[in-house]
Amino acid sequence: MDKQVCNLTVFLMKDHVQEFKDCLKTPNSLSLSKLKSQYGLDGEIYYCGSNKRFPRWKPYLDELSNEPINISENASNKAVVLIHIQNRIMAMVFGYGRSFLREECLERNFGLKVALNIINPNKMRSINAATIEDMVVTTQRQASYSTTQDEFGLNVTNDIMKGLTGEPDDPVYGKHISGKDPLVVSVLMEGTELKEKLRLYYDAYKEERYKKIGSSLSGVVGL
Repeated sequence: MDKQVCNLTVFLMKDHVQEFKDCLKTPNSLSLSKLKSQYGLDGEIYYCGSNKRFPRWKPYLDELSNEPINISENASNKAVVLIHIQNRIMAMVFGYGRSFLREECLERNFGLKVALNIINPNKMRSINAATIEDMVVTTQRQASYSTTQDEFGLNVTNDIMKGLTGEPDDPVYGKHISGKDPLVVSVLMEGTELKEKLRLYYDAYKEERYKKIGSSLSGVVGL
């Protein structure tokens, strides 16, 4: 496979989850496919067939309309690839594949921590933050160009960062990075590089580079 831009959405499973089927809500209801040996990955693909159907509101529109409402059937496709990386399981989801995963097995803030450790602090594009006062208010602050965290006006006392988007220091990680619970990356690579990329993201998760950037950033992260 030639190099191409791949858009990956990656979750990390909690460290006590060691079996692929333990990650899934209903593993026995899904189809299973093994990964090709040429990629050097220990993993499996779980998926289910498409269910085509009209939107539930179409009959109501048909009832109201003087003419037939021409809306195509809609297919919701979903799949998840589960892979052992070092001593953990990582999950790549496609379509609505997250719905296969057991929420209690997901490592919270995995993507946020990776993003904090690899995004250039001068090339941030958007920040999701929770402001804690009389009530918790969640906001997304987006810049029209890459800039520093200071430009987003976060308050160290009241704001907690919940998500981050920006450009990494090193292009080996990808062109664009977004992190919350999942890590979302756009990266140019060959299929055979997937194992290396996942290892890079897992290694970045274990680091604490963001704590060395400055007290201002560390104060609003809440990790």
